[in-house]
Amino acid sequence: MTEIYDSNRQLKYANDDLRAIRSMILTTGDHTEYDNAYDTLKVIDKALEAIIEDIQRAVNDIDTALSKLKTETESV
Repeated sequence: MTEIYDSNRQLKYANDDLRAIRSMILTTGDHTEYDNAYDTLKVIDKALEAIIEDIQRAVNDIDTALSKLKTETESV
């Protein structure tokens, strides 16, 4: 069950990170020149890659924990 709580926390952090990236995108669109926007988009891409990996890891951990819980429940 700890895996589910840890994964839930990880998903909350990923959500916060996505909100920050959204803010960066909106700011970039309003306040930068084309050359700066390209550099900013490269940074956003790297951040999104890390967030996607975190989310996938959390989902996999939740799936594993739920499968384990289901197996334990069925054997009782």
